[in-house]
Amino acid sequence: MTFRMLYARDPLDAKVWDHCVAALPVEQRDVHFTSAYGRVQEALGGSAILALWSPNGGGFIMQPFIKRPILTGGCDLKSPYGYGGPVQAGSGWSGIDRFYSDHLFPWCNSNNVISEFCYLHPLFTNRNSDPLSKDQIKDTVTIHLNEFFSLETVSRRVRRGIEKATKDYNTFVTCLQDQPMARARFFQLYNASMDLKNASDQWRFPADYFEAHHEELGTYLYYATNDLGGARMLMVIAGENRIAYAQFLGSNGGAPRSGLDETLYLFAAEDLHRKGYVHFHLGGGRTSDPNDSLLFFKSGFSDLRHPLFSYKRIFDCDEYRTLEILKAAEEVETHGRASTSKFFPAYRREFA
Repeated sequence: MTFRMLYARDPLDAKVWDHCVAALPVEQRDVHFTSAYGRVQEALGGSAILALWSPNGGGFIMQPFIKRPILTGGCDLKSPYGYGGPVQAGSGWSGIDRFYSDHLFPWCNSNNVISEFCYLHPLFTNRNSDPLSKDQIKDTVTIHLNEFFSLETVSRRVRRGIEKATKDYNTFVTCLQDQPMARARFFQLYNASMDLKNASDQWRFPADYFEAHHEELGTYLYYATNDLGGARMLMVIAGENRIAYAQFLGSNGGAPRSGLDETLYLFAAEDLHRKGYVHFHLGGGRTSDPNDSLLFFKSGFSDLRHPLFSYKRIFDCDEYRTLEILKAAEEVETHGRASTSKFFPAYRREFA
């Protein structure tokens, strides 16, 4: 049996990586598990890697990570933006505990990994990860496009919004070609929405990150505007398994409650259905609150829910505690007190 760590930037490793994705059951050949998606995430820092174990008897277990250096030495692991976790080709999951205990954990200990954090993919990995000690974070919303019949299957409040947008506000919506002018407009609207929300630096991604989506994956850019001055743009990514994801939304904040957002998402769902996609994953709310306003908005398009789980591990407790103390001291010096944020790992938290 063999255990390997592959690097998305290494051409030979990337070839093996993508060969493994192609060998997964078709429904699991998801964009989040590809080497291309890993290279996209490198625009935010770190190296995209894949832990791969092939036990005797055939098949394999794989899990993607972003390996990030720590200034004081060592590194940590996180799942790629969005979702990660283990997936397998071959029958049964009896070997998943050995994948961790006999292979990944020793690799982490010998490579000075301090901690690990992972969001498990809500559509695949939760049912296959019993050895993990998981925390349920929130619900996510998915539209089953083969059972989606536009205005017939959305909620009454979504229908009212779309009718208002159509009749009263001269709403225009389209799918733009993935070209420089469209991507520049998206980046402008994304930054505008971050300013409106007074978002922390954690969510203010650079332009080259969005360019990497174009270069490595390709995107669908859905654009909506109306005569009240409102403008929205939705970036969608998709994989071989015919699952599309609402990845990012940009907004100038204009024309609230005019049905612009409802019309944008409805148009995207209809267009993706025409393109042959089976599921359109909208994600969850901004928080874990079941009454979260964003979750409430998305729930108007589908009753289909998938819970999002996460797990966290500390491999070097002494070093983790040292880094946590250093972070708290830095916060006291800068802000007059240590942060109350529960972010993990603590040494990477933003002040709150």
